[in-house]
Amino acid sequence: MSGFPVFWQRNVGVLIPVPINTAAGGDIVISPAVVNESTKLYRLLLLVGGTTNITFKDGSTPLSGPLPFTTGGGMVLDFSGDPWYLTSLNSAFIINSSAAVQVSGTAWIVVSG
Repeated sequence: MSGFPVFWQRNVGVLIPVPINTAAGGDIVISPAVVNESTKLYRLLLLVGGTTNITFKDGSTPLSGPLPFTTGGGMVLDFSGDPWYLTSLNSAFIINSSAAVQVSGTAWIVVSG
């Protein structure tokens, strides 16, 4: 018997692309808090122009530890059917950069209840 990997098709909603383009350090709000809604990150392309630590946050609560990046570093989180990060209801999804360096890319999110 031969087989193929089975990928379950999920109706995750419409992925909203959110451009990321800032050189200021601190919080980068990808999706503001929405009443009775949460944000799900399904895809991400992120590049940094200098040394920084990137932390994903659910409002003020860290969803990851600080991820160290050097100049020209990057990260790709590809679509897998499950969200990479999920916020709680009524909470913003934030990417924090520990240094004032260029952070660029796109986050693909779904905001739903």
